[in-house]
Amino acid sequence: MKQNVHRDLSHKMFIERLLIVIAAALALFLLWRLSDLVVLVFGAVIVAVLLSATAAPLSRIPGLGNRSALAIVVISLLLIIAVLFGMFGAQIRSQFSDLARNVPEGWKGLEGIIKSFPFGDRLVSALRADVPSGARIVSQLGTILMTVGNAIVDLILVTIGAVFFAAQPHLYRNGFFKLFPVSWRGLVAEAVDDSGRALGLWFRGQLISMVIVGVLTWLGLTLLGVPSAFALGWIAAFAEFIPYAGPILAAIPGLLLALLLGPQKAMWVLLMYVAVQQLESNILQPLIQQKIVTLPPALTLFGMAAGGLLFGFLGLLLAAPAIVVAYVILKRVYVVELLHTPTTVPGEVPTAT
Repeated sequence: MKQNVHRDLSHKMFIERLLIVIAAALALFLLWRLSDLVVLVFGAVIVAVLLSATAAPLSRIPGLGNRSALAIVVISLLLIIAVLFGMFGAQIRSQFSDLARNVPEGWKGLEGIIKSFPFGDRLVSALRADVPSGARIVSQLGTILMTVGNAIVDLILVTIGAVFFAAQPHLYRNGFFKLFPVSWRGLVAEAVDDSGRALGLWFRGQLISMVIVGVLTWLGLTLLGVPSAFALGWIAAFAEFIPYAGPILAAIPGLLLALLLGPQKAMWVLLMYVAVQQLESNILQPLIQQKIVTLPPALTLFGMAAGGLLFGFLGLLLAAPAIVVAYVILKRVYVVELLHTPTTVPGEVPTAT
């Protein structure tokens, strides 16, 4: 009798474990099928963390709660954006229009330089096969407009979702924690809090770098007499958000425009871009890194490659903050808790001694 009961319990445990494995496999498959949605949710969470970190000092004011502080931050950001576009909108539109008109001319100049080298004609032919021509762009205009429209819709969804997350963080945090066993919830809460603080510190450092790189690029191109320097400075600032790949992409339109002024001018512009990045990497970053979260360069590089291959441009854009979160969770949960190895965790509040 006892043997039968033991056998029934074993069968029951086997079936339960099998169902758990099947459910986990189905959940992973569903997440993979909805990977675009998962990336959007993650983007909304990142923006929500940044909004919450900005609103946190205001929420400590007596009589001003989290929602009121968040509303002040959102309204202030909208007003700042409106003022900036009011002051510089016409200049930005004009310079970006000049970029759209002059960059193709710069590309033609680059083709002429390439053709002067041996086998240059073959290389230009190969590049033309990969770069869409004006006729191909017109023929694909519907697809391009749909892509732009989808990007705008995604941006709106991320923004609205971020505001909802930031307005009621405890509601979503508690719901997320309930997905884990009770014994794990304290550790998960600590890892989530550390990740949030690390994201805030990382973004603070990136924001400082973006502003300085944008200003230096604008000033350097202005001194060199390159047209549309203000717009190129904005491009360099926003591209700085993407480590490694961003500065390279930002330099391309500036170099193409400089080619219109001659190869010597393009060489000076290239040296200017290199000098700005060297200043940012060797002087600015060491000063900022005392207060922000730093990531291992190889981890950042391959993490960005994985994000771009799996999720396209949006994955590349969100790769760095995703690596910050993964890095913190790996150190906090795996290294510290499971391996019992003391180590510094980015975003962790130091304990009083």
